[in-house]
Amino acid sequence: MRLIVLSIFCICITFTTAIGFKGKIEGIPSVNELYHTKNKIVPNGDNYNNRISVDLYFSNSFTPITTVVDSKYNFKFNNLESGEYELLVNSYDFGFEQNRFKIIVDDESIVAYEHGIGQDSYNTTSITNLNENPLPIKYLATKEFYEYHGGSLSDLLMNSPFGFIFKNRYMTIVFTACLAIMAAPYILQVVSPEFAAELNQIQAQTAKERLGEKVIEPSESTVRSTGINKSQGAVKKRR
Repeated sequence: MRLIVLSIFCICITFTTAIGFKGKIEGIPSVNELYHTKNKIVPNGDNYNNRISVDLYFSNSFTPITTVVDSKYNFKFNNLESGEYELLVNSYDFGFEQNRFKIIVDDESIVAYEHGIGQDSYNTTSITNLNENPLPIKYLATKEFYEYHGGSLSDLLMNSPFGFIFKNRYMTIVFTACLAIMAAPYILQVVSPEFAAELNQIQAQTAKERLGEKVIEPSESTVRSTGINKSQGAVKKRR
């Protein structure tokens, strides 16, 4: 009888002193969505959960406490001692909005805070009570493992000496307009030769008229400056 009471007492102590928490990775897209909707190439698409590592480090310890992520992207830790822990969540296939957390465990509660890389202290405003809800870890993006083909026309333009033009929207518009103006006469000769010939005649006639005005202007300026026409001066000399 005493042995049974002692066993029950030990079990109660174990449950009250050793607690744990749960977590859930949210927003992981399905394989069909990645293949067809987002046009992503994903290796080993049916094995996402086994390619996610969830490690919990006790304060000042380099030995991780590992757990398994199930097919619904849930995980849990049990039998944790009181103290501070560092939770790291990494995946070969996905990036997460936040993958580092400070876990504080005591006898009555267990809470989590966001704790980014290079931060001396954790974000106290991001507290999550893990006694009531699982720790949410949100999907951010899918990692790319395959290089894109770099021989496309856009890549050639961007890597050419004119690449700085195409990287600026306004310079691209001006450059395109200048090319269109320069190429318009040649395109017009192919599309409509008759209209191109008429346009050339109009341009030639306009050029002649402008040239004639330039020839006439010096004689008029001479008359205005002297007040005497050359023909009238010659007649006076003969008399």
